[in-house]
Amino acid sequence: ATGLRLGWTLAPSDFISRMGALRYDMGSSVFLGNIVAELIRSDKLENHIKNLRGIYSRKLAKVEEALKLYCDEYVRWERPAGGFFLWLELLKGLTAQAIVTAANEEAVIVGNGNNFNVTSSDSNSTEHIRIAFSYVPIEEIEEGIHRLGDAMKRILAEKGQG
Repeated sequence: ATGLRLGWTLAPSDFISRMGALRYDMGSSVFLGNIVAELIRSDKLENHIKNLRGIYSRKLAKVEEALKLYCDEYVRWERPAGGFFLWLELLKGLTAQAIVTAANEEAVIVGNGNNFNVTSSDSNSTEHIRIAFSYVPIEEIEEGIHRLGDAMKRILAEKGQG
């Protein structure tokens, strides 16, 4: 749980003992740790996770619905099995850097796929962007994707392809 600065390890007990001896702690709260431990021991955590999965599933469905409406001719994607991001392959000669810039001008933040690529250092070499859907309220998703589509359309028009 990155925001809580908590985590756990499933490992043989001798390994966990050695980890504990390191006492590497970046300021996590013992109080908060006890609250989370109690949540894990109770049945509330499973219910909370089930609820979150439903929320994120609905958000992803909304993203895909909006992409089909506003961006279908510009991108291709595969529905992820999990996670909070959707990877879009750019079509029609669109570049990630151009999309990032144009989307920002439309008040939409997308990630240049190359920033997540471990095999290339050329920031203009990818034709993929990453969009996050976990934090965005579901009622704002369609408008954001609409603006992303407008940015793509504008780029192609400026290139004489629109």
